[in-house]
Amino acid sequence: MIGVADSDSDSYNASDLGIEPFKIGPISIVGIKRDLTLSGKSIDEYYQHYFSALGCKLIPETTFKRGYNE
Repeated sequence: MIGVADSDSDSYNASDLGIEPFKIGPISIVGIKRDLTLSGKSIDEYYQHYFSALGCKLIPETTFKRGYNE
């Protein structure tokens, strides 16, 4: 998951939290640490909230451990 600042002011706010934005052209990549800090959620709670809001389900990790021939 990649966090992208909506505006330059969001990018500056991330800097205030010790997060150094990574610029790609006009886009500032800031990660999700800012959102985690502001929401007070753990990474697992954040992902669960994010995917439930999208109506998606997480793919079980075991799915990736199975071979293609199964």
